Amino acid sequence: MRLVRKKTYKNYVLKSVHSKLVVINAGRIKNKNAFLVHEPIYGFSSHFKKMVRYAEWSAQDMYENGIRAKCYHFVFRPLFKFIVHYFIKLGFLDGMRGLILCQITAIFVFMKYYKLYFLSRKLSKK
Repeated sequence: MRLVRKKTYKNYVLKSVHSKLVVINAGRIKNKNAFLVHEPIYGFSSHFKKMVRYAEWSAQDMYENGIRAKCYHFVFRPLFKFIVHYFIKLGFLDGMRGLILCQITAIFVFMKYYKLYFLSRKLSKK
């Protein structure tokens, strides 16, 4: 949660996933003691539903920015994401949990480009 004065930021880039606040002058940063409602993930099924929702939102954002899915995106993007998270970000140190999380991350990337591919096909037929 960000609480900012209107004069301190240039604009707010609204996206479905990972919106950005472009700050002109950061000013002082303070910590606030406040409660934040956070809905944790209970099990794989709820996590998978959330992944599908975020993949759809990400695909929509990518489509609106002119990005289209190519055949090689389905193979290399998920593989690259797995390699980065498992080897470079040391996911292998977490054992089986790290392996599973890195695979889930790669599946999410595949799902995102899958949704983007069918979104661009569906909208191009209209």
